[in-house]
Amino acid sequence: MESFNNRARTGGIGFIVKKERVPRIVSCDIISPWIAVLMRQTKQRKTIKIIQVYAPMQQVEDEEMEHFYEELEEVMQKRSTYTIIQGDFNAAVGGKENEKEKYVGKFGKGLRNYHRACLVAFTEANHLYTMNMIFQKEQHQYWTWKSLAGVTLNQTDYVMTDTRRTFNDVATIRERIIFTGSDHYI
Repeated sequence: MESFNNRARTGGIGFIVKKERVPRIVSCDIISPWIAVLMRQTKQRKTIKIIQVYAPMQQVEDEEMEHFYEELEEVMQKRSTYTIIQGDFNAAVGGKENEKEKYVGKFGKGLRNYHRACLVAFTEANHLYTMNMIFQKEQHQYWTWKSLAGVTLNQTDYVMTDTRRTFNDVATIRERIIFTGSDHYI
């Protein structure tokens, strides 16, 4: 297995920033092929930490998945007023399972899988609300990934935050407005 430290520092992650918001960017760091962090200042001089992720696939060794969450935990330590984490976690949560899950929303799509336990533990430990599972929608509006054959639909992409009141809604865009070359919907 290739060493984590010897990997190229690029991958399936990045940011699209509106031109007028570029001057407010404090920093943009590619941490690994899985994680990138953009720090931005608001007009009120507060900071927003936006973490973009592309989690390892289900077929990886447990060690690699643990390393991903360790890196994510490190990035969480970077101080900011607000934190938003978004991206493909390759984890089908499917909605709140029990009352102990305070931060997982009750509305979701997909069958639960192994990565679910890792993701739910991370959100609960870091007090991160899974915003695209908080707002009730029609079932077809939850899924973010469609298999190449078009048979399997799942929700594996999430938007999470430590400040729930900063969101009015989170929705999946069904139309292919932006061509990403991906089997995921924005």
